[in-house]
Amino acid sequence: MDKKGSPLKVFSFVHNVIDIIEKKKNMSFTKTRHPNHYNRQKDLIKKYCFRIYNDIENSYYSYKDLTIATLSLYYNHEIFKYNSYKYLTDKYINIIKDKFSTEQYSKDKKFIENLNKNKGISFKKNEDFFILREGGQSIIYDLIKKQYISPIFFIKLLNKFKFETKLMSKDYIRFERITKKIKEVIEEKGDKYA
Repeated sequence: MDKKGSPLKVFSFVHNVIDIIEKKKNMSFTKTRHPNHYNRQKDLIKKYCFRIYNDIENSYYSYKDLTIATLSLYYNHEIFKYNSYKYLTDKYINIIKDKFSTEQYSKDKKFIENLNKNKGISFKKNEDFFILREGGQSIIYDLIKKQYISPIFFIKLLNKFKFETKLMSKDYIRFERITKKIKEVIEEKGDKYA
């Protein structure tokens, strides 16, 4: 199989995300799996991989977009493993691509400003939205979870605020781990995802 682009490469990207998030392995998203691992998969998995590969070859989205979309599935699905392929459509991936755009960040920023102004919330700075409350979650986390804003707002401000891990809920820790991985992919330079 061609290493530049192939159903094997698609399979590798998706399974690397699974290993990194579920098994907490320290590895690269772009590591190519052994062809035998792919060849042992059910025909349905191979069919999904081939469809995704064709979408990438036809420039509907990139491997980087695929990686971010696969990571994003973990925001809503505890365990998704092999079912993930059916969610990875060009429509879904392009929606996720938009959610992590500069335009979306501007919209989220405006939403937060309006929330502060119109709802009478007296937060003087963005840091106040990140303060962990009694349940171990922040207002920013709640706004993202309810899809009022995108995780891109969190990503842009992620390194500015540090909190004690013991105060965080399990959901919040998981959310932050996924978001940090997405931030890694977004900030990756070069043609690693080509």
